[in-house]
Amino acid sequence: MMPSTIRLRNGPTLPKGTQEWEERVPLDYLLQLGEALQAERPDAILVELAPPIDDFEFPHYRALLESGIPLWIAFRRAVNGPIGIFGEDREPDGDLLGRAAQKLEELGVDALLVHCLPADKAHGVAPWLRKFTSLPLGVYPNNGRYDMWVWEWTHDLSPEEFAEHARGYAAEGMNIIGGCCGTRPAHIQAIAAALKPVAAG
Repeated sequence: MMPSTIRLRNGPTLPKGTQEWEERVPLDYLLQLGEALQAERPDAILVELAPPIDDFEFPHYRALLESGIPLWIAFRRAVNGPIGIFGEDREPDGDLLGRAAQKLEELGVDALLVHCLPADKAHGVAPWLRKFTSLPLGVYPNNGRYDMWVWEWTHDLSPEEFAEHARGYAAEGMNIIGGCCGTRPAHIQAIAAALKPVAAG
């Protein structure tokens, strides 16, 4: 389970999800994290719900890349802009993510993903991003509804329906496909079964 707070080095304990959480995780903390992981290196570091793309400097990602561990970055975004957890459109920003992808590839990020958005909203992202980057692309949508700290399996897709979306993602060029909030083992099993012929071919 993820902690609900984080204690900053030489600083206060901050509640997760606040503006301070996004702005005040110090770079030396991330550098130390990368050092601490060297003893038992993970396959990759995945940054979810990545901070807003304010500029293309990405100092936090640069700090994580210092570890030499593959770095995957995941945004909750669809084509042309950010999107809400239930698929509601946010302020469009055109090709911002595409241009950011170019910079992330230049920095050495290993994969770019979209996540925790309804399955139907993720279609079209791969061919759109492929205009900007050759990075491996991934998607892991949510399934169901979030109701005040509890994930409800209502308005959800069956494993078979989820697998059909996965086939579409693969056909569109997604290299990494999985599931986020609300997906169950049966959904992941269905995805794996649906994509096995693709992987074997």
